[in-house]
Amino acid sequence: MLADQSSILDWSSKIYLFDRSLFYQDSGTADAIYVGTFSKVFREYSPRPDPGQILIMRGIKRYNDQNIGYSDHLQWAIYDPATRSTTHGDIPSEVPRIANMRGRLSSPFWDADEEEIKYCADLHEWWMEKKQEEQRRIESGNIIQIESSFMSRGSSRRQHLLLSDASPDVQPGGYFDCTVEVSHDPYGTPTAAMRTYSSQDDRTSTVYVTDYTRNAETPLFTGAWVPEGLGGLLLKIEMWDKARTASEAMLSGDYYAINNCRIITNMGHYEGKQVEPKFRKLDEENAAEEPALQALLERKQAWQKGQGSADTPEPECRTIEDAALDEFFDTVAEVLHVDGVDLYITDYTGHHELREQRYNGPWAANLEGLVLKVRTADTQTKVAQSFSKGEFCRITNLRIVHSGMAEETIGKLGGSEKKRIMRVNRALAKDQPFKELLRRKARWEKELAEQSETGVPSAPAQEQPSAPSVKAQGKATLRRKPSPTRSASGSRRSAATSDGSDLTFASLRDKPKPELYTLTARATRAVDKRTWDGCIMRQCAQCGKQLTRLEAACFHCNDIEHEFVKIGGAQLILECTDTAGVINRVAVVSNTLRLHDELIGSREPEKVFENWLKPLTGGDLAGLGKRADTPLVDMDLLVQKDRAHRLLDYKLRRP
Repeated sequence: MLADQSSILDWSSKIYLFDRSLFYQDSGTADAIYVGTFSKVFREYSPRPDPGQILIMRGIKRYNDQNIGYSDHLQWAIYDPATRSTTHGDIPSEVPRIANMRGRLSSPFWDADEEEIKYCADLHEWWMEKKQEEQRRIESGNIIQIESSFMSRGSSRRQHLLLSDASPDVQPGGYFDCTVEVSHDPYGTPTAAMRTYSSQDDRTSTVYVTDYTRNAETPLFTGAWVPEGLGGLLLKIEMWDKARTASEAMLSGDYYAINNCRIITNMGHYEGKQVEPKFRKLDEENAAEEPALQALLERKQAWQKGQGSADTPEPECRTIEDAALDEFFDTVAEVLHVDGVDLYITDYTGHHELREQRYNGPWAANLEGLVLKVRTADTQTKVAQSFSKGEFCRITNLRIVHSGMAEETIGKLGGSEKKRIMRVNRALAKDQPFKELLRRKARWEKELAEQSETGVPSAPAQEQPSAPSVKAQGKATLRRKPSPTRSASGSRRSAATSDGSDLTFASLRDKPKPELYTLTARATRAVDKRTWDGCIMRQCAQCGKQLTRLEAACFHCNDIEHEFVKIGGAQLILECTDTAGVINRVAVVSNTLRLHDELIGSREPEKVFENWLKPLTGGDLAGLGKRADTPLVDMDLLVQKDRAHRLLDYKLRRP
């Protein structure tokens, strides 16, 4: 089995293992355990056995019901029956047998002892006997119930089935994989699937799913919560133990690949049982890369036509400017801000009803008349609150309405099962509405830049992330003068603005807050980080969990292939000393810097962060406290009450 290189530069192998303890003698089938291995150093450090070979693995870590072989602990060997010894395959001469694994010398190659080799030989002999037995059954024509799981890779695991084909008789033991859509919530609870908890330590919850196929052995579900015509296409799945907790993230209308689900019979009807959190959220935008999801969407479309939905046209994708009042439409927009149940968006077009509306806050700077507040409820509030400023979303069944009570025009989500807000992956989105949105944003940014250069007092919102103006030397307005210079961010700024020598950290205590000020100081110590890589914040795009730099995957989401890890930004706390010798802490957070988009989109985000800050720190972070020659800089600081000052930009002072 060849190792694959993951998105974060680990070599990984996916291996399914079994022995006599997992073999079903009565049926001739075998279950298996899954082991994922990772290597940061050499591809050859991950085992690559062929199906049917005997593999020794040591140092496997059991974590969250998963078996992981990490590069600094895993040791392995492959048994060769021809020589009755172990081998590690063809290892090139440039690949060392021993390497530095996270600070200690270790070898991934295990040398088996005599007892282990004897056991391998015995296991190999047993496997050969099973293959011969199956061959005799095939030759005799008696192949019923014979499904040797490891004769080939194609039959080595549970089958991926339609719900219509699932049954307790499916081998092995009624377990199967499927691709489904989470059904509508019958009780309008904050989460999308229906939640019913047992009195037995709250160990179970219930989720209803469909793949738009009918299983004759499932009951017909009825009630106001069931979409018309869908009652016979639903499967009830009881989520147990860890699967119950993980299922809380499931939202109505989301698509999931579910692994290791089991069909059982309850009071004469089929239902599903899920114990392990082995499900992966799928993105409708990437359906072309997920054949099972693509097929589900096609069945869904056919079902909708059969239900007469073809007579009701889908809302068109329009800009906010082109949307008529009280009419449903779909749109693509950028998220500006989230506040409780309200999601603030823009597509850089202005609806005539929004011209007079203004919102306070740095996120709305220079966007007068271009901001739409979308009021969410129930499930979609949870979805909206998962967004961050600068992300893009696709909203379906949106309408613009006038709220007489609030005396403002807002957006509202309509419909039931189509009430959807979806995240758009900028790197993958290729559709025309999204491309047009990016063009409008670029044009808006260009116009603001031109206005700034000609002296018009407006600047892009990115340059003012937390306050409406910069106070140079304590004065209340942003002063612009000729001969602009460039700051660390590359943006043009006035020489007068950069002169903050009259301000000190002590004098800022009595200044109005929140506000922007310019102050002269130097960085003297990195408080919380010692490396640039340590400044990078990683998180799981599936569940939102923050990950450490040592976590190559989100185990909570069964992210064996490292699909969900994304860069969320960077942050660092610096200890700075001003010209009066006063020491104060300053936070550097990338989401308030112009480099944020570049950083989260880079394959080397730590380099982006380092290149921006290195002139300020004078070198690496570990040695910052030992250097006495760090340069004086003019720092643009956001000063807030009871919070650390935040660095927004800086400029090296001339000697």
